[in-house]
Formats: sequence, C-alpha cells, structure tokens
Amino acid sequence: MIADHPAAPAWVVFPLAMATMVVLAGHVLWLGQASMPSSRRRIRQAGGMVMLTLTPLSAYLFAVASADRPRMFVLVWIAVVSLLGLTVLMACLDILNTIRLRAEARRRGRAGREWVSGAGLNPNAPGRAGAMDGRGDG
Repeated sequence: MIADHPAAPAWVVFPLAMATMVVLAGHVLWLGQASMPSSRRRIRQAGGMVMLTLTPLSAYLFAVASADRPRMFVLVWIAVVSLLGLTVLMACLDILNTIRLRAEARRRGRAGREWVSGAGLNPNAPGRAGAMDGRGDG
C-alpha cells in the first residue's frame, strides 16, 4: 500500500536536488564551449536539459508528494518516469551518433579517435595540416 506521507524528508532531498542541478547546469554550459562535433553537443545539451527538468520533479515526488492527493501523485510519477525514459532515449541517440561519427571517420580514412573527439572538425586542432600551431601553413 502507498503511504500517506512523503518518501523522504525535504531537508535531505532538496539540498541534494539543488547540488545536482548546479552540476547539471555547469555541464550544459560547459558543453557549449567544448570542442566536439555539433551533433554530439546538441544531443548532450538536450539530455542535460531533460535532466535539469527531471531533478526538481523527482525532488518534489520524494519530498512533498503523497497519496493524500492521488491525482497529483500519479501525474508527477508519470512525468518522472517519462523524463527518465527520455533521458535513456537521449543516451541511446548519443551512442548511435558516436557510431555514425566513427563510421564516417573510417570512410574518410581519418583516425576514428581524432574525429570522434572533435579534433576532426577543428581546422586549428594540433597536428592537423594547416593548424595554427606553427607546423602548418595556416
């Protein structure tokens, strides 16, 4: 049977949720400046935004929601489970995109690690012909 009180105390859940959101927000902001293929960046930023939405809903679910208000309780559970599914879907898309990037790198005859790490898209990456590191013309 479902209890008529929240699953965990708010003084535990909310600080953990806030710390998680700070880390997630920092990660999403960092992705905007990271050297990586744009398709990978977009997928990971979207996943981070989904997790930023999921975190406060999960905190509400565990620290506030109770079976006393069954409609709200069920709606929040549905939202949390749906966002968790979307997070897993974003991770699967990231895997498929990495496979695509690696196959494209092999077709082009480049080293797969260079392409997947983002250096294959950066004309100024160290070691690239024409890089502005003193070894090329650029």
